[in-house]
Amino acid sequence: MKITKSRLKQIIKESMQDEYKERLREMFMNGETEQAIELARSAGMEDFLVGSTPMADLSGMNLSEINFTDAVLRHSRFENANLSKANMTGVDLRGAVLMEANMTNANLSEANLSYSNLLDADLTGAVLRGVRLYNANLKGAKLEHADLTDILYNKDTQWPEGFEP
Repeated sequence: MKITKSRLKQIIKESMQDEYKERLREMFMNGETEQAIELARSAGMEDFLVGSTPMADLSGMNLSEINFTDAVLRHSRFENANLSKANMTGVDLRGAVLMEANMTNANLSEANLSYSNLLDADLTGAVLRGVRLYNANLKGAKLEHADLTDILYNKDTQWPEGFEP
């Protein structure tokens, strides 16, 4: 089997990207969170966190428009974080703390937010199609214009005052 020059270049490029993403994940897990995210943005690799990064502390960070698709972020902290327009499709946020997070216009389709604390989070215009909210705390959350189609919840899910799912 003969490999063309263009295919070889593609293989090398993909290999370098994989190594770079691995280094970004290492920086992230070693507490160099902001640097890793800034480097990822400058390299167009916002998806470097796709995979398993549980218990991360991203409180107060600007994570707008970042791609967390299918990431495992169980028990992570996002207090006062800016997650506006973030792609969080299929993300596992079980037990996460998202108090006062700005999640306006974020896409959380099929995410698992069971046992998460979204106290006073701003989910205005967010897409929450098929999201699991079992035992989640959404007291004080802003849900104006949010797409709540096919959400899953139970009697222990706590909603903003006066909100009826």
